[in-house]
Amino acid sequence: MVEIFHWKNWKIRQKSTQIYRKSYQVKNLEDLCNNIISKYPNSIFESENFHSLPEDALISILKRGDLQLEESKIWEYVIQWGKAKNPNLPISLKEWTSDNFLSLKESLNQCLQQIRYFSISGEDVVEKIYPYQQLLEHQLFSDINIKLITPTKPISSTVLPPRKISNTKLLTRISNIMTNEHAHEISSWIDRKEIPYIENNPYEFKLLVRGSRDGFDVKTIYNICDKVSNTVIILNVKGTREVLGGFNPLEWDNNNDEWKRTEDSFVFSLKTANMKNSILSRVDVDGSAIYNFPNQLELCFSVALCLREISSWIDKKETPYIENNPYEFKLLVRGNRDGFDVKTICDICDKVPNTVFILRVEGTEEILGGINPLELDNSNNRWKKSKHSFVFSLKTANMKNSILSRIVKNFDYAIYNYPKDLEFCFGNALCLKGNLKTERKNFCMVNLSYPKLIRSCEFISPKLNHFSNISQETLFSVKELEVFEIRLRNG
Repeated sequence: MVEIFHWKNWKIRQKSTQIYRKSYQVKNLEDLCNNIISKYPNSIFESENFHSLPEDALISILKRGDLQLEESKIWEYVIQWGKAKNPNLPISLKEWTSDNFLSLKESLNQCLQQIRYFSISGEDVVEKIYPYQQLLEHQLFSDINIKLITPTKPISSTVLPPRKISNTKLLTRISNIMTNEHAHEISSWIDRKEIPYIENNPYEFKLLVRGSRDGFDVKTIYNICDKVSNTVIILNVKGTREVLGGFNPLEWDNNNDEWKRTEDSFVFSLKTANMKNSILSRVDVDGSAIYNFPNQLELCFSVALCLREISSWIDKKETPYIENNPYEFKLLVRGNRDGFDVKTICDICDKVPNTVFILRVEGTEEILGGINPLELDNSNNRWKKSKHSFVFSLKTANMKNSILSRIVKNFDYAIYNYPKDLEFCFGNALCLKGNLKTERKNFCMVNLSYPKLIRSCEFISPKLNHFSNISQETLFSVKELEVFEIRLRNG
């Protein structure tokens, strides 16, 4: 199952503070913005420019009786705003002097009058108000304590009415894959918040594509989402029930094949009954962020695997499969999930034939790999014979075309299966040793069996009789690794 959502008003909400500052100069526009902010307060309070908001504008927001935030949270935001106006305050509250509290109190004098103190729970008063009690007038602080101890006793301080918090769910369109909790989590990732939104999600998700309704073809996705930016793709993996997805802030382009650059895209897996915690992975090579290739019916986040090309190599086709790929790829090992040790790989893949190793090189971002049609053997160290194995490097933003290198001779030495020595190699063309991520022992060597070089010459070791003589400059570590079992779809 797959669903694609358009995240509405992303550009506007990212710049909501700047817009509000300008709107404050026009009364009608200010009222409109206040109405929006009351419903979506995080669009202002969680904005990176919140601290630059003018005092009069902040007071105008705080006066709203329909501001959809808990009062204790409003208090925290006001304190943050005040601290930003006093950058010389000590970081640790234990180091504050009376003059420090006085400076903050003077900055917040008008704002503090708009807090509904008597709507704050006793627990939050103790945890959040008490540390800053010097900001409050003595009588007000005394009355707050009186109300906590004897709620019916009269007090002299002005009691502002509690805010009217709506119970309306902001996520109005229900997904068949993600829950409201998932939507809050994705929204927090978009805003780069460390803690997920609990309520008052400032974003809404408009459903564009539902696989069961619109179809599952990549061509359909490009057609429907053409020229649409700020999309979230979410899919449910058949068999494993994993929920995977990605966020693309850029427009999808149905006319041009190109890599797209952005620093704001990310991929993720969402927590489910079978997965305790969600996993977020942000783009780290912004030039290879989005693989927008509609003419090849491929759509990828970052340097995600384009398996159609590998499938065509297996069948010795000169052009990649465009549709009707006869193979399916079952994920066996993912380094960031299962570990990067050769022993772990051999344990998981023991007695499994037809595997493809794909890895991303730390530092250069190359994508290298190899096909092993034979069973991995976790019990014996030995060379294995094959006439059908090959190694490759896949195209990326830094590499215009993929490179394929098939075995052409010395077939008895095609696969170096040495689990007890923590080594696995395709001849000497691609050698994996020890812990692929933490130990810099992997290398590619000039190899007559696999004659075509899959890396540039500066990263290829000359042919040597002893691996111990390999130059350090040609050794590399692995940033990510995936091993798939390749199966015929009807097999």
